[in-house]
Amino acid sequence: IRYLVIPRVIAFFIVLPILTIFSDFAGIFGGGLVGYFKLGIPTNTYWHDIFDYMDIDNFMHGFLKSFVFAFVISFICCFKGLTTTGGAEGVGKSTTAAVVMSMTAVLVLDYFVTALLVAFGIT
Repeated sequence: IRYLVIPRVIAFFIVLPILTIFSDFAGIFGGGLVGYFKLGIPTNTYWHDIFDYMDIDNFMHGFLKSFVFAFVISFICCFKGLTTTGGAEGVGKSTTAAVVMSMTAVLVLDYFVTALLVAFGIT
């Protein structure tokens, strides 16, 4: 069983933080497009404010949480996948259960990990 679970956990542990970084930059770039086209904010003003008011702590907060989420989501999904029975119907039920459990775990853990990071001064 270890040779099935460990590679998936390691892969998710690597990929989710990369996706988080990509999403952060896509959000900043998308915010610039919306600011320019919908709100009429000049691009130089937008980028000036981004570089002036965004700290590395803004990125680190979400980046550090992505490691916790990757660990929890990968273990929940591997557990549900390895305990699946009942053929195609069982796979559908296990997939739904894994998604619901993962979403619930992320929501609950988000609260506690945020409290922990704020306690350590990473806001």
